[in-house]
Amino acid sequence: MSRRIPYLYGLFFIGVTAIWMYVQFPARAVEAYAVQKVAGLVPELTLTVAEVALSFPAAVRFDGVSVQYQGAPALNLDRLRLRPGWKTLLPGKAAFGFQAELGEGRASGRAELSTRPEFSTDSLSIDLDSVQVADLPILVRRAGRELAGLCSGELHYTSEDPPAAMKGRLVLENGRVEVRLPMIKRQSLSFAKIDSEIDIKGRSLNLRRLVWQGPELDGEFSGTVEIKSPLEMSQIELLGNMLLHPAFLTELHQTIPQRLMPKPGPGGRYGVQFSGTVANPRYRLR
Repeated sequence: MSRRIPYLYGLFFIGVTAIWMYVQFPARAVEAYAVQKVAGLVPELTLTVAEVALSFPAAVRFDGVSVQYQGAPALNLDRLRLRPGWKTLLPGKAAFGFQAELGEGRASGRAELSTRPEFSTDSLSIDLDSVQVADLPILVRRAGRELAGLCSGELHYTSEDPPAAMKGRLVLENGRVEVRLPMIKRQSLSFAKIDSEIDIKGRSLNLRRLVWQGPELDGEFSGTVEIKSPLEMSQIELLGNMLLHPAFLTELHQTIPQRLMPKPGPGGRYGVQFSGTVANPRYRLR
């Protein structure tokens, strides 16, 4: 008998087993477990899934994922893949990689969890690629203003050194943000790119650097945001400088007399200070 025969039998057995697992995969049971688990961990969240299937290699695929928070839309995913890690075999531990599709955008990463004595997140890493922030209802609603733009970047969270900390870099491109300042007649400001570096410890967000490039202005800012609930009540303290482009500067002069405008510094840039809250920010040119 050829030496290849046993290997062929082995491959045949593996193939049949894989097909059997795919056909017999308990999709509805997994869906029910996921919905029940989310409800148990966060009662304010409601999860619905259109379809569950086994995805090779060794992953579970959820299609049409919808998450609601306190009865309002929070997040919609076209597809989510979860791939268990080896730490899931350890008592009181769970780990998995994930890939999510949100329209034309993508998110991927890895999470490590503790399930004893209570559920908690040990670490989390997320990579974002061209995620449209306007398609994140919970973010827009919590910010209390219209937001749009393609978000890319990375976030890393760890609970090892209390307080828990998150670091990351986020880049927004080709978007706009609603403004509610009486001296600005337009309803929103556009940007070509916003590049930011952040640290979060506890409820304090340290904006190490934010660079804004847009048709109305270019600017660079840093400072802190004290995160509160609801999010729109978070306190802002930012300092920076900005270069107002000629057309936008002319527009500002229609509501702010030129004699009241401070003289620009080197390079035509104005010093600026932002304070107040996310919902009602205040600014002062320096």
